[in-house]
Amino acid sequence: MTLPRDETAFFGRQDELGDLDRRIAGGARLVTIAGLAGIGKTRLALQAAASNAKRWKLEPVAFASLAGAPSLEAAVREVARAAGVRVASESKAAPAIATLGASLAKKGAMLLVLDAVEQLSAGPAKELVSGLLDAARELRILATSREVIGVKGEEKLMLAPLGEADARALFLERAKTAAGGSVPASEAEADAIVARVDRLPLAIELAASRLEMLSPSDLLARLGARLDVLSTMRATLDMSWELLSKTEQSVLVQVATFAAPFGIDAAEEIVEIDEGEVLDVLESLLRKSLVVRAEGPRGRARLVLFETVRAWAREKRTDDGVKKRHAAYHLAEAERWATKTYGAEGVRALDELTELFPDLLVAFETTKESEPERATRIVLALSDLLLFRGLFELRAELFAAGAEAAARANDDRLLSRALVTKARVTLEVGRMQDAENELRKAHELATKIGDDATRAEATRSLGWALTAMGRIDEAEKALADATALHKEQGSARGLADAQVALGILRAFQGKSAEALSLLRGALAIHVEQGDVIRQEKVLGFGKLIGHAASEVARGLPREVLARAGAAVDALPPDVAALVATEREAGERWRQAIELYAAGAAAHERGDVTGAIAAFERAASALGRAGVVRGAAAIDAHAATAFAETGDKGEAEARIARARSLAKDDVASELAVEVFAAAVAVTLETESAASAKALLERASAAEGASPELAQAQKVLARALARREGGPQSIVRREGLVVGPESRFMIAPGGERVDLVRYGPVRRLLDRLVTHRLESPGNALSADALIEAGWPGERMRHTAGLLRVYSAIRRLRRLGLESVLVTRDDGYLLDPHAEVRRD
Repeated sequence: MTLPRDETAFFGRQDELGDLDRRIAGGARLVTIAGLAGIGKTRLALQAAASNAKRWKLEPVAFASLAGAPSLEAAVREVARAAGVRVASESKAAPAIATLGASLAKKGAMLLVLDAVEQLSAGPAKELVSGLLDAARELRILATSREVIGVKGEEKLMLAPLGEADARALFLERAKTAAGGSVPASEAEADAIVARVDRLPLAIELAASRLEMLSPSDLLARLGARLDVLSTMRATLDMSWELLSKTEQSVLVQVATFAAPFGIDAAEEIVEIDEGEVLDVLESLLRKSLVVRAEGPRGRARLVLFETVRAWAREKRTDDGVKKRHAAYHLAEAERWATKTYGAEGVRALDELTELFPDLLVAFETTKESEPERATRIVLALSDLLLFRGLFELRAELFAAGAEAAARANDDRLLSRALVTKARVTLEVGRMQDAENELRKAHELATKIGDDATRAEATRSLGWALTAMGRIDEAEKALADATALHKEQGSARGLADAQVALGILRAFQGKSAEALSLLRGALAIHVEQGDVIRQEKVLGFGKLIGHAASEVARGLPREVLARAGAAVDALPPDVAALVATEREAGERWRQAIELYAAGAAAHERGDVTGAIAAFERAASALGRAGVVRGAAAIDAHAATAFAETGDKGEAEARIARARSLAKDDVASELAVEVFAAAVAVTLETESAASAKALLERASAAEGASPELAQAQKVLARALARREGGPQSIVRREGLVVGPESRFMIAPGGERVDLVRYGPVRRLLDRLVTHRLESPGNALSADALIEAGWPGERMRHTAGLLRVYSAIRRLRRLGLESVLVTRDDGYLLDPHAEVRRD
């Protein structure tokens, strides 16, 4: 049979043509080209067959389209007609396939191009293809389908959109034809248009055909509004829709809520289905090419919908509940990362917020009228991203909208914070008086409700505004007040920012040496906290007042340099050069901190004697490094352990020494005071109420150090013991798991019912059994696949994805601190207490 002909030029796909050539020439009997509707599967199959069939020595060639075949019997008749074989019209499927296969076997080596196989359901498609291949041993099949067929020995080629250059060339060639000879669009316009339609060949051709009536700019506008090409493609996509189960349709509509690539864990949080697991349905949609895999940051697997598919699926949405779940999930993620934008994780936190940003914009639009409180929180969570990653026009608009939403929410705490962020942009554009008014209003609200953190932020920003307006005396008072407030709250970031502002003020006063000293102090804080972003900011301010970056960096003390991050390539060059000179001291300091961490872990397990011994070794190592900073926290933490043994004298002596070492160091001072409160609570020399107030203040501290985080955990445990009575002073916190892992109590957490998490529960049960029988040894992913989904056949990659999802869910349920990932698999921390209840 002659293959269908297309007189238009074929563009691109050279890599795919080469791949098909290698596979079929290499002996593959079934190759399936899979991909989304309109992506060019049929055209590629025809091009490959027309170009290579003779060289493959596969003749004759038959082309059979199953697009109009409603049943297996109809599909058999279509293949028979294409191959020139007679099959009785009344024949049932099985004997008809046998007759057809025998006839094809007589033809010898031949190629069957089997198009649109997805029109048959999975079972009949497999029956047809496997039956023909079994009967005709020299038959080769080149199939096209929106999902793989699932026959043994099948090789698949997942078709992606056209490359940028090929997509542009296709569009310009078809546009030339549509416009009658001239090319009405520039390359830049062509690139913009093909990007809007996801570089899908069918959509490109449809778009190009519109240039007979529209200009390129009009076409772009219509594509932006999704009024044109999508409407023409809808019929094609609707055919895909009809082939989906009700559950698949529901999941596809729900994940269309995402505006950007999303992870499995995100989908599991926002998608609701009546039965089955979200992961299984997504895997099915992935096979059908309605969802495609994308590579996320740090090699993480992500899923994404083409824009055309997303817009089409969104038209089918009837449930607004998914929008609320989408907004709630992304707000929680944004707020989690927003707490980490200062310090060693600052760059990663901004990267994570950048990845979430498109969905946060969607969430903001969803909630700004109906849930203004949530909308305001979204803007506040984005504030550091918007301030440090450019996006000036967008941040001005969002900060203003956030303040309006906060006012509608009638929440003074949110409004005061929103006004501070808005005022920063107001100040940037030079509207000084408006900025002052916003900051004074924010200060007034924060004072009224007792929000000291926002009051400090408003005061410091007011100092900047007053400096810019030349009101030096008022600015100096505001910055002095802000410095005191930040120091009282233990905010390292706030204190450093106040020092920068005061340094700029001193420069305006002509006090260059004092200005330089203040900038050096701010830089030292940022280096100690590991915040590279703000180190660069301080060095930039140095240039503003006439001091080179190297001059500002030269003032860093030795112990600050020793404590800087080990990865000097991540630091500003002038800081990195100085850090390299203290590499040996830095290594010793890091060894000391590792010893301290070991002591903290022992203390958390209830091994007080082991903790004290580790703290002593850490203090000794710190002394050998010649670094004072950190010694205060080690002494104070040791004091809490001595208090738990009943040694009041040693505990109080250690606290006194720690206070002396931490003097004038805002971050260390707060950590020491929190440890001191834990000692007092343990010895019952201080009320629980005052300790709880201190714990709340420490929890709100911005840029909290690891030592402060440890102090908070120790104080929280001391308060829990106090409430539980004296008999529980040395209490081991661990993981408690019920029979068959039907429930669990994570360390320091609440009981979690796991009955509805079937595979997750079975996977945890296997981990617990292995931990109790063989502590320290990991379970491979294959072992966990068998544990979670016993006897179920699946592709290995699908199994790995399921394990990854289950591990993520267990961590989100509270096992972050005890569930360990290693190169050889997964295990429960051998140092953590794990017991069956």
